[in-house]
Amino acid sequence: MATNTTATATTHTGNGSTNNFSISFTFLANAEIDVTVAGVLKTLGTHYNIVGSQVQFTSGNTPAN
Repeated sequence: MATNTTATATTHTGNGSTNNFSISFTFLANAEIDVTVAGVLKTLGTHYNIVGSQVQFTSGNTPAN
């Protein structure tokens, strides 16, 4: 079985009101995804959730401009 060992990233720009951002690459488990805002690592289940292939920020954690 082949394994992807290449780091993959998607960059989005927040606008203070958008909560959902797409993940443009495949992954096996939500725990494989690291989300940072302004260089600060966020916590899955606290700052955001992953639903399907989208990062959905929780209330009060929407990325600013």
